[in-house]
Amino acid sequence: MSMKTLVLTIAVLSLAAILAACDPNPQPLALTPIPTLAPAGAATLAPALQEPDAGGTTPGQADANQGAQIYQQNCSACHGAQGEGGIGPALRDSQYIQTAGDQAITDTIANGRAGTAMAAWSQAQGGRLTDVEIADVVAFLHTLQP
Repeated sequence: MSMKTLVLTIAVLSLAAILAACDPNPQPLALTPIPTLAPAGAATLAPALQEPDAGGTTPGQADANQGAQIYQQNCSACHGAQGEGGIGPALRDSQYIQTAGDQAITDTIANGRAGTAMAAWSQAQGGRLTDVEIADVVAFLHTLQP
């Protein structure tokens, strides 16, 4: 192993150790908690999405409660537990979420974003989320907006 390779390897391992010891999602002091979601079946401010039913949701209506759970399991590591951002951009009070439209947000989650760390999450693209789960996450993201 060359000296350059050895130095680079040590630097990468040191950086990995430092990052592993850090809190991956530090919480800004002024952040409010994730809003309480309405019980299933209750009217919410989250708009209905026109997604096919794959069980569990009414056709045309995504479930923000389910989306909150899916978000915590799959998205919070990069976007923060409360959408405050981190490795990925903030999704709470996001101009993109407020203006892009549900299809554009769905496409971003499903297909990822070229040139960024945002991977494709759709099962059709090799990810782990179904179309209904992605629709549920989009519905949840709307609850993080003012």
